[in-house]
Amino acid sequence: KDLLTPKQPSVRPEAVASKKPGLVNSMDARARRRRAIILWSVVVAGALLIFSGGVWLTLWYRSTKQVNASNINLTIDSPAHFTAGGVITYSVAVRNTSNVDWTVTDVLFTPPTGFVFQESNPVGQVSEQNIAASLGTLAPNETKTFSASGRLIGEEGETALARAEVSISPINFQKEKIVASQTATTIIGALPLDISIEAAKSAAVGERIAAIIHVRNLSDISIEGAALKLSPPAGMQLAVEDSGFSPDFSVVDSFWKLPDIKPLDEIVRYGVLYVNGAAGDRRELGISIIQQQKDRVFTLRQISHVVAITSS
Repeated sequence: KDLLTPKQPSVRPEAVASKKPGLVNSMDARARRRRAIILWSVVVAGALLIFSGGVWLTLWYRSTKQVNASNINLTIDSPAHFTAGGVITYSVAVRNTSNVDWTVTDVLFTPPTGFVFQESNPVGQVSEQNIAASLGTLAPNETKTFSASGRLIGEEGETALARAEVSISPINFQKEKIVASQTATTIIGALPLDISIEAAKSAAVGERIAAIIHVRNLSDISIEGAALKLSPPAGMQLAVEDSGFSPDFSVVDSFWKLPDIKPLDEIVRYGVLYVNGAAGDRRELGISIIQQQKDRVFTLRQISHVVAITSS
């Protein structure tokens, strides 16, 4: 009987549960909420991305229209080493590295001490300290230059410092002044000058000492505005009133003003000295070539001559 009776098919609990209407509605609602959350997350992320991109593009565009000191590419071309007394040329280059036109580009050049101005390009206004010039407008990536030439004097080993300051006004902010500056240094070498003296190296007190001083220009440039200075110590006197003493000697400044000394030329001056003191004393006469520029005196070359006192 058991073998002939058919068995009923078994039903899984999950299948029975899935057929319940309340459970089906709950699962659909959860799925819809998940889809809504995902959709809104995508929308918010997209909105944030668009907003961030818009802000970045706005800032980038504004940055391309802004100008600051870093957009002023300023350089000064000058020799690293220079012989005093020659003509030196400084070249100032200004480049616009921004994306905006500059309506004003002004250069204020301050040469080193000892610089005697001769000319500039473009022509500028020369004051006691500076040279001011205008380069006009400057387009993006355009470069303009300003040059100044003059005679530079100085002492051996001295460092000559030049400075250039540029002020610009961008076309979109014409009332704004943006300033940048740059410096350049040049080491000065001594001018090839030779000084020698012919005079006695010993003398008695009250004895007349004749001195012959030779000044030779060994360079290939003329020496202008120089003076031959004598610096006697205590116990040594210059006999300026002596007929053998070269005329036009300034007692106040203790020097002769020299004419222009052309290349390889020589100038001779005669002096008369007297010494005082005890036997064995030594008197050292200082001799130098100087140039005065504004309020400063430059020593181009100097030597000394020692006279020993032999007796009274």
